[in-house]
Amino acid sequence: MQGIINLNKPQGMTSHDCVGMIRRLTGIKKVGHAGTLDPMATGVLPVCVGRATRIMQYLDDETKEYICEMKLGLTTDTQDIWGEEIACSEVSEEQVRRAPEVLKGFEGDIMQTPPMYSALKYKGRKLYEYARKGIEIEVKPRKVRVESIEILDVNNVYVKFKIVCGRGTYVRSICDEAGKLLGCGAAMSALERTMSAGMRIEEAISADDLKAMTAEQIEAVMYPPYYPLDMRRMQVSVREANDLIDGKHIRIPENFGEQPDEAADPDEKLLAFEGERFMGIVYIEDGTVIPEKIFDTEKK
Repeated sequence: MQGIINLNKPQGMTSHDCVGMIRRLTGIKKVGHAGTLDPMATGVLPVCVGRATRIMQYLDDETKEYICEMKLGLTTDTQDIWGEEIACSEVSEEQVRRAPEVLKGFEGDIMQTPPMYSALKYKGRKLYEYARKGIEIEVKPRKVRVESIEILDVNNVYVKFKIVCGRGTYVRSICDEAGKLLGCGAAMSALERTMSAGMRIEEAISADDLKAMTAEQIEAVMYPPYYPLDMRRMQVSVREANDLIDGKHIRIPENFGEQPDEAADPDEKLLAFEGERFMGIVYIEDGTVIPEKIFDTEKK
């Protein structure tokens, strides 16, 4: 069994809880998730099963989409409404009016300091472990990419927006920073991930529905391991597929590459197929095709 489950993570479960649940339901030990969601966040959590866990390293830079709700007038230690209250302020009509403009100001490449209550590691331990013990760690800001922010609704002190962002972006930190700029404080009050690894919330399966399925039914709804990978395909013969399984280098197929220079890009990763059978991920070096990760190990 190998593939990717588009799980709609429920509120209250950690991403690790979801991995454990799928291990129990499938009987497969090798399970991992692509992109942590906070316990109180919901939405798309791609869970890789079996050999599909080997694609997770290629998903690091994938763009993600969220629907977030921000509450004005509240500041907490976790930057969301479930943390300990630090300050509660009155919110003026002017601050509500300016909130959309302030949020839009976070579009583009920005420097962001990860929150202390996060799974980011420092000296082998997660930051939230230090935070819970009251230990202050100097966390350095890092550059993240926010592709777009679209304001969906403003209702009293609540602002709902859609954000498309890159790896390492903490949406609750954007809420916190927006609150500081407005002068009234703000905290994230809801977060739903609506897209990750090319998978959308509309097709996501709930945890309850997954629990009602047999292992065979779960396997039937899995996406193939190559689904989220934006790589060109290379067709190989049966003999070449067998060679790749053995770890051998093969010649570049004559029908591959529209131009010679395209077929010789040393940094390009490619999806090798024998007909409709996904063999694995390969790359080209010194005029030969080299297997990087093989997913189908059955020879014909």
